[in-house]
Amino acid sequence: RTARPRNVGSRRAWAAAWATAMADGLADQIAIWLGIAAFAQPGAVLRVLLQQASLADRHQFSSVLYANFIGSFILGFFTGAKSRLDRRGLSPLFYAITTGFCGALTSFSTWMLEVTRWLVLWPNSVLRGFGRVLEPHERVHSACSGLLVDLSASYLAFEWGRQCGLACGAADRPAAVEEVTPLLGSKQSTLRRTQSIRLV
Repeated sequence: RTARPRNVGSRRAWAAAWATAMADGLADQIAIWLGIAAFAQPGAVLRVLLQQASLADRHQFSSVLYANFIGSFILGFFTGAKSRLDRRGLSPLFYAITTGFCGALTSFSTWMLEVTRWLVLWPNSVLRGFGRVLEPHERVHSACSGLLVDLSASYLAFEWGRQCGLACGAADRPAAVEEVTPLLGSKQSTLRRTQSIRLV
């Protein structure tokens, strides 16, 4: 007779805990979705502005080089600082910036279209600023240069940003170590006491 109320109470407690966890998870998901939608707008606007700025550069022929460089740096920074954001409960902000802002800012399809455009005669392979059609070997050279420069710049920006993010995230580590150290000390003392009791 006494076991049934306990089981019912435990089931109710478990159901309440499960409902709370589901509500918290749903709230986090909604925050992530809204953050991605909100941060994607300024990312797309910044990409258009950077593409317009790249038209004034006569020394490189990629319209997304600047956008991919900045986006890769921001992505690397928040990737390195993700542990710090998680500790502070800012995981939705991480996904909003990396998926929303950086996803709208950077472009892989446009970059591949430009590389392919240098290889073929569509829509044109006229060298901007010189007004002449590129020869086949010049088109291959331009495509290889675009691959090398854009990939290297994006990887450099990501790694640079990741190291900066790790450096910022390391600022919280000493406090965490100080909080854990007394616990470790108490565990070691209890182990020593139990060992001494066993010896006695």
